[in-house]
Amino acid sequence: SSFQNKFWNIFSYCIKKFHVMIDAKTRFQKVMLVDDNAIDLYITTKIIKKNKFAETINHFTSALSALEFLKENETNFTVLPQIVFVDI
Repeated sequence: SSFQNKFWNIFSYCIKKFHVMIDAKTRFQKVMLVDDNAIDLYITTKIIKKNKFAETINHFTSALSALEFLKENETNFTVLPQIVFVDI
């Protein structure tokens, strides 16, 4: 829809501006995406990869599975995300 196109254009623009503000050493290693819409997950992943916002992206299609992952790995900081995007 027109609204979704506008939203993704704005979101992509913001990510690009944020990318300019940070240097390569401060980019995120791990990002978590939580969304029940596969298309939104796909588009958000493409934007993150294109703008080199994160090295690794973990996808979850439900909040419960994301919470389970976080609980199971709460002491394993090497796999925990540095930032979480929920239902973008």
